[in-house]
Amino acid sequence: MKKSFFIIILISILSLSCSVESSVGDLNSNSIIGSWTWQKSVGGIAGSTETPESTGIQKKIVFTSEGKVMVYNNNVEITNTTYEIKKGTSIFDEKERSLIVFDGMTYVVQFIDAHNLTIANNFADGYSFD
Repeated sequence: MKKSFFIIILISILSLSCSVESSVGDLNSNSIIGSWTWQKSVGGIAGSTETPESTGIQKKIVFTSEGKVMVYNNNVEITNTTYEIKKGTSIFDEKERSLIVFDGMTYVVQFIDAHNLTIANNFADGYSFD
């Protein structure tokens, strides 16, 4: 089953494809486990939109049940680190939201279901990722 992952960050939107079963309010590590394929990034100061077609880059992010996250560009691993899921305040609405933290960045989970994940940088002028 193919799923999409959306990361909403003020600077960019990254979309990935994967299989998950969860709602935004009930995010846990099992919700994001799997491989997500990037669809687009939107944001930044200029409000730009990037896609695999516009960049020539195929991106993928993989979350494991062991707490590892790997990021790939054109099937080349560029990041291999740990991730953490926690609750925290979103800059978008100042409400408590599910956050994913890895590689020195914090992402607000904007949407997640069995096929899609949208996350966004939790800072001004960040990107949103589908």
